[in-house]
Amino acid sequence: EGKKKVKKEKTRKTGGLIVFDEAHKAKNLDPSGGMKSTATGLAVQDLQFKCPCSPVLYSSATGATELKNMAYMVRLGLWGQGTSFEDFKMFRTKIERGGVAAMEMLAMDLKSQGMYSCRALSYKDVTFELIQAPLSGKFKETYNAATALWQEMLTLLKRLKDDLNVDWYGTGGTSGRIAEGGARKKDPREVALSQYWGCSQRFSKQMLVCSKVEQVVQLTKQELARGKSVVISMWSTGEARIKEKLEEIKKQKKKK
Repeated sequence: EGKKKVKKEKTRKTGGLIVFDEAHKAKNLDPSGGMKSTATGLAVQDLQFKCPCSPVLYSSATGATELKNMAYMVRLGLWGQGTSFEDFKMFRTKIERGGVAAMEMLAMDLKSQGMYSCRALSYKDVTFELIQAPLSGKFKETYNAATALWQEMLTLLKRLKDDLNVDWYGTGGTSGRIAEGGARKKDPREVALSQYWGCSQRFSKQMLVCSKVEQVVQLTKQELARGKSVVISMWSTGEARIKEKLEEIKKQKKKK
């Protein structure tokens, strides 16, 4: 559907304002023409190129969560001919190298030129209430069983860490810590523990989210019955990481 609309605009030399509402849906765009681009991202890019005389407005609550998500904002004039950056790849590399300070300077520069505007809803007369979500007996059993499993894994990791018969380095022996040229490799035992704690924290966060679901459903039904609208916001669900992992698995299967 997006491509059909682009084709209709193909011969347009002049035109009105193009507004990309919910513009963040075009964030998955690879300007180099790689396989990562989505149909939405490509359609948004094509429309901007084929309507050069039409001004563009990007409207979104989350325009660019990460710098890589800005690729579709070609009309900002931050990269390309006449700028300090040859293409988006160079722009992204340089800004990311500058860290948070560079990102803040970028936002300030865009705002000073009148290219960036950020608004927030007023919280006047807004009230809130903290509600405790009671845990069911079944959930407590599940949580206790899960923590016992994680504790068992940690005990096993610590035991294997000092086991001289375990080949942590993939060398067929126990002395592969020095890489070619004398450079020191990361100790895989330390990497394993680091990964353990990272996975444990992500698991615990998702368990906490799950523990609130039943209470949220009850409150939602109550408010809907009173004729009110309900907005549910979920944080730290791990969705982004899961999607990245699934993409990695798909690529590995294609290679095979």
